[in-house]
Amino acid sequence: MQIKDFMRTHVHTIYQTATLRQAIETFSQHLVGILPVLDDEDKLCGVLRIEDTLKQFMPKFVEMIQEADFIHDYGLLERGLRSVNVDDIAVIELMQRRFYVNENDGLMSCIVIMYKKKVNDVPVVNDDKKVVGIVSYARTGSIFLKEWLAQENVE
Repeated sequence: MQIKDFMRTHVHTIYQTATLRQAIETFSQHLVGILPVLDDEDKLCGVLRIEDTLKQFMPKFVEMIQEADFIHDYGLLERGLRSVNVDDIAVIELMQRRFYVNENDGLMSCIVIMYKKKVNDVPVVNDDKKVVGIVSYARTGSIFLKEWLAQENVE
């Protein structure tokens, strides 16, 4: 099964020249956790995750939740919010190097990238590196399990 058979094709993207404010507005308007970042030729050049933006405001919180098993008072962390000028920070400064799957790749290649990158969403590109979709961990895992069950019933 190829990724193009089960990816979502409605993808919200952002340009590398955008500001942190524009990224926050896009995240909050569309309730997404990842934004493929495009260059001026509309090709994928990076990925901005919502965690990358949260780190700007709550670096200690993000650091702590990655390492701590139990926190009894999150209110203490809320008081440590940092003031950030969201118009002075460019998306290109925050984005991660691009990672993606090709629309013709198989299901397992997507699962491998998700595990290696520790992400829940992966941009899908065509051969020209233009974003044509996005695939989620839940969708990929569900389809993998469905295929596995179907093969088990054949045997």
